[in-house]
Amino acid sequence: LLEAVAQAITDRSQRQGAAIELQVDANGGWTVYQAKRMLEPLAAHRVVLLEQPLAPELDPTQDTAGFAALHPQGVLAIPALAALATGMTLLREWRDSLLASMVMHACNNGLMITLMLLLFT
Repeated sequence: LLEAVAQAITDRSQRQGAAIELQVDANGGWTVYQAKRMLEPLAAHRVVLLEQPLAPELDPTQDTAGFAALHPQGVLAIPALAALATGMTLLREWRDSLLASMVMHACNNGLMITLMLLLFT
């Protein structure tokens, strides 16, 4: 199915002359093992985003372990992500609007993509 969808998107993108991205939302339906097995095939078919592969765990230790298992930066990313989330929450409360948080999120993502392109291409 993944192969067929990726090919259809590639074909349509070529016909329209516009880039079309493939994103996957597992909606928390995979185990850590299943998610790890899917990472390589998804990357091979140029999937740009994998949304919520794992369901949240009630035990924070297990929830953190699942996150760390799927992210190469592992547990080290959690404080950075928590700081960003706190900053965005405070910004939302201060401005009484989601717009400022959305702009901050977009700037963070743009910075990360730029760094990845500079480091890995």
